[in-house]
Amino acid sequence: MQDNRAVVLVDGIKLVAQFMRRQRGQMYCSIGGRGGFFKDLIILDGAVDDAEGGGRVIAPMHGLLLEVLVQPGDKVSKGQTLAVLEAMKMHYEIQAEIDGTVAEVTAVAGKQVAADDVLIDINENQDD
Repeated sequence: MQDNRAVVLVDGIKLVAQFMRRQRGQMYCSIGGRGGFFKDLIILDGAVDDAEGGGRVIAPMHGLLLEVLVQPGDKVSKGQTLAVLEAMKMHYEIQAEIDGTVAEVTAVAGKQVAADDVLIDINENQDD
């Protein structure tokens, strides 16, 4: 974890701010004894490549789910588009991070979703 300190001026008072990067896209900030955890909800170019794959597909941000392109029992491949989310007047393709079989779809097209809502569960293919 990277730790940085800075002196900041808030309403004319000097305070020590401490910043700790937990991992890419996450930060903890403490100023004057009050702290908070912050998470970047927008997946930036290349961030998906750095992430470990998983079978639980979650909404990366708040938005309107426009399309759900899979149903339980479907075989999916890593990188395949599973759903389309509209947020901030842009369309985001939500893609599979692993090869596998769709176990459950909780996402419903036309509904609002919140960041970190579980949309789809995928059972990973096991090498025999």
